[in-house]
Amino acid sequence: MIAQEVEALSFDELETIREKLFSIALLTRDADLSDKLYETIDLVEKKMEVKKNANQL
Repeated sequence: MIAQEVEALSFDELETIREKLFSIALLTRDADLSDKLYETIDLVEKKMEVKKNANQL
């Protein structure tokens, strides 16, 4: 279900999510949370790359 919702997000929406996650990651002092946030940011960036490449076709 969440995967379908992520698929429906636009490139701009993904970029906004990435920026917000990055801001939160910078503020947290919890190393485990920070690691998970950066992992999530990486996944969002990969999805952004896929969308970017799909739009270039």
